[in-house]
Amino acid sequence: MHTVSAREARKIFSSLLDETEHGAVISITRRGQEVARLVPPESVGSDGFPDMAEFRNSIKVKGTPTSQVVIEMRDEERY
Repeated sequence: MHTVSAREARKIFSSLLDETEHGAVISITRRGQEVARLVPPESVGSDGFPDMAEFRNSIKVKGTPTSQVVIEMRDEERY
């Protein structure tokens, strides 16, 4: 892991992006404390978000839909 100060990172940001693009992990520090980390997309998770269709289909809805409850409450307040 390569470490640079925030001030230096501002000056050489393009080259830091180039390094990160080639797989480097870069730590950015302010006053000696790490405040940010540049990582290549593969390290974060290049497959994107998981498919939630199976999870959504497994949820069983019980009772009255929230939208219907809100409509009923609005009607009660008016009269």
